[in-house]
Amino acid sequence: MGASVISLICFLLLVLAPFSQGGAEEKSMMVEGEGQFLSRPSDDAQFIKRQLYASATADIYSKVLGEMGLDNELFWKKYNARFEETFSATVSELKQKYLLQDEKNIEKHPKYAQYESELRESRLNQRAKFGGLARSILSYSEKRQSRSTTNPLQRFLTLGAKVDKKAINACFYRFTSESKTRNFTTLFVSVNLTLKGMEWKNLGVEQAGDFTTVIDDHWRKWLSEALKSQITEIKVLGPGQVEEFQAALKNDDVFSEQLGPKTNKRLPMELEDALWLKVQVHLEAQAVDESAGGFNLKIEGDHVLIDLKTRDVVHSQDFPVTVQKIDATASQALSSNIASTIYRIPLVSWEGLAKSLTNLPEVNGFFILEVQKVGSISHIYTLLDLLSQKGAGQGFQGRLETYDGQQARILLRYQGETMKALDILKKLQDCDVNKELSLHFNDIGQPFVMSFKQRIYKDGERSQ
Repeated sequence: MGASVISLICFLLLVLAPFSQGGAEEKSMMVEGEGQFLSRPSDDAQFIKRQLYASATADIYSKVLGEMGLDNELFWKKYNARFEETFSATVSELKQKYLLQDEKNIEKHPKYAQYESELRESRLNQRAKFGGLARSILSYSEKRQSRSTTNPLQRFLTLGAKVDKKAINACFYRFTSESKTRNFTTLFVSVNLTLKGMEWKNLGVEQAGDFTTVIDDHWRKWLSEALKSQITEIKVLGPGQVEEFQAALKNDDVFSEQLGPKTNKRLPMELEDALWLKVQVHLEAQAVDESAGGFNLKIEGDHVLIDLKTRDVVHSQDFPVTVQKIDATASQALSSNIASTIYRIPLVSWEGLAKSLTNLPEVNGFFILEVQKVGSISHIYTLLDLLSQKGAGQGFQGRLETYDGQQARILLRYQGETMKALDILKKLQDCDVNKELSLHFNDIGQPFVMSFKQRIYKDGERSQ
């Protein structure tokens, strides 16, 4: 099977895979959580119930983290530390509000009880929203609520909840990842304007440069302002420079046929922490049936933002199609008017560029993995989810590169030390991929070739 045919199959599968039922059923799970809270006589019923809910959902998160094989203790350590750091501002504000300056005798202050009551309320409210954990609870129901038989102030609550595992996995990664986000020095911009059914003189200019120079300059200024906190310099590639630029990258393809660990090849210094914004704009003259002549100018295009270090597409979008009427008796201001229209077209699409760069992580290297005995493409996407969950602490990001119906190649990026990432892979030996399959390595010392095998059920497990 030729490479182009395999690429086409991969593209179709990438489009269709999100609709497969096999992947969907693995995204959420039902969990019961046990919450408890030692109340005070002054606590009202609503406050007590909210505290019980917070305790029960924390237990649910812990159980899901454990189910996914993630480090529960590490997560709560990082999460709590980050919360206390954020909440310290509220503590300071409340101490100023109640004039509690003497830390040694703070409990003897006449307003201490008011301060502590407001502090408990604020802590409960802020923690419920902190880190976006609450978004992972898709639905819940109260199973039972009770009190201790020995202490009526000791309350208990059992919740049943449907939980989004991907949301919890993403939260785990945010709080536990030791890697830093990327810093970029340069954004290279290349613009390709093409004409169809007309010449440059139809737009009021003699040559392309007379038209594009103004647009390039306006886009450079707009991008410099919009990305000033993330990009040091914006450079527009001129005629001939695009070819030189592509030549510098041509022999440095990230993907390799050789299995195992790889490192990102060193690029020229000016490209090491750089991005490339490739802009395409197509201008097409469409005839109109009018005695006055003239034509309609159809303007369409797109952009692709590429991280040069990883070759990953960071952001891409089609521009909205615009049609402009060009009169046969148009004045010399025609080129300026069209240039202004073209300049404005991509700006709405580019508003998403800054957000795409906000938390783009540093990537130290990648593995090339081969998956054999693949029965369904949905199994590959379930495996990618599994890799993301198990390697969340080191930012595992898997991407399907090739698939021929029986065998697949995966590019798995990671952050941090190679040996740590390798150890995570090795621990996946006999790990359950779904209800029917588990993962198997022929050589655990070199876990770059893997296959699916039927799960071996423990006594009574299947009937459950």
